[in-house]
Amino acid sequence: MVWDIVRFARSRSIMVQGRGSAANSATCYALGITAVDPVGMELLFERFLSEERVKSSCSIADRMPDIDLDLPSGAEREEVIQHVYRKYGAHGPQ
Repeated sequence: MVWDIVRFARSRSIMVQGRGSAANSATCYALGITAVDPVGMELLFERFLSEERVKSSCSIADRMPDIDLDLPSGAEREEVIQHVYRKYGAHGPQ
């Protein structure tokens, strides 16, 4: 879903930037969600699967790595939001 949102935004020249605990992972780099090459930057893989994060979190949602997307405000942001509603509905992918 994140890849689809990024692809949609970029196809319309809308600036989008991935961030979050998983954003600089090899997966996000390979999908073009972020431009940071974790191997080239020598980032540690373990930081995406931290045991401490799992142990200290109360809910499964807090344990999982996340990817946030930064979008511009205004009409471009609304265009992306409407794409998500059209494609995935009000409750996201089922």
